[in-house]
Amino acid sequence: MSKLANQPGAAADLAGIPARLTRLTDTLRGRDWIGIGIELVVVTLGVLLAFQIDQWGDRRKQAGEERQFLQRLYFEYQRAIDELKNADDESQQRVLSDIRAAFGARSNPDKLREFSDRDWFGCETSYLPTAPFNDTAFQELVSSGRLNLITDPRLRDQIRDLASAQALLKDYGSLGTEAARGEVPYLRRYYRYDLTPDGRSHCQVRWAELFQDDAAVTALVRQYRMHELNRGDRNDVMRMTQQVRGAIACKIGRPECRR
Repeated sequence: MSKLANQPGAAADLAGIPARLTRLTDTLRGRDWIGIGIELVVVTLGVLLAFQIDQWGDRRKQAGEERQFLQRLYFEYQRAIDELKNADDESQQRVLSDIRAAFGARSNPDKLREFSDRDWFGCETSYLPTAPFNDTAFQELVSSGRLNLITDPRLRDQIRDLASAQALLKDYGSLGTEAARGEVPYLRRYYRYDLTPDGRSHCQVRWAELFQDDAAVTALVRQYRMHELNRGDRNDVMRMTQQVRGAIACKIGRPECRR
């Protein structure tokens, strides 16, 4: 017999084990395991359902915030398009046309005199228009990081690229304006301004004298090129803005949807 059995009280303990096992078995058998299983399933389903409801609520909230953000971009981009179109007005087209016409008549003294007598013909050459646009959306994208609200990765990339293009256009516009100022002294010496008694301003350019000055001719060509670049960059950004606005329209159910 083992040493445990020889110890005092050990035999009594061993003799009581079967009785305890019997009581435990009876207790387990007396449990309503079906009811316990049903309760466990109900609790589990309740937890899962609550989790799904929370997830659905979060997705619904995020979708609402995304839609509000896209709607704001949609209207701001329309304002940007309108402002870019206004910047590409008749004055810049007239500047480019005047310069081309003046160079075409460079060897024609009579034509140059006719151009010199025209009021404001070529006088706006030294003014490089800015390219204004509403950049509130770009500032918000950078400062708040709300770009992450947009779930479509392709649209998110398009908006990010447009924001970069808008920033570059603004920088290029500022640089172009500074560069244009450097050419103005070579051209303004050949401009003649006047003011009538009723307050109307007049300007003529002495084209024949201007074309005899190599520095002025170079400045005129540089101004023409800067006007071309300015207009081209602005049109590129306007096309990008129209494309992105069309993509946003598809997301918010607007008729301007472009896929």
